[in-house]
Amino acid sequence: MPKLARRLSLTRQSVQRVADALVESRLAGYAPNPDHRRSPLLRLTSAGSDVRKSVERLTGAAAPDLTDDVDDEDLDTTLHVLRALRAVL
Repeated sequence: MPKLARRLSLTRQSVQRVADALVESRLAGYAPNPDHRRSPLLRLTSAGSDVRKSVERLTGAAAPDLTDDVDDEDLDTTLHVLRALRAVL
């Protein structure tokens, strides 16, 4: 959750609350994180995947994820540069 919170410029606690709500609703579940024992991964359940597909159909957001081939470090750098540009402009 901390990495996602940083990427979205949100607090870790707010991301954790949403994640916990998704788990409580059985739309997602926690899985072990091989890179960080105390920070589990959040995975959609089949019900969560169905909801996501429905939302994409309704919003027309079924575009491919353009960040699949970009690593986290590059995304973080891009976000940093965009924020700096926004601050200047």
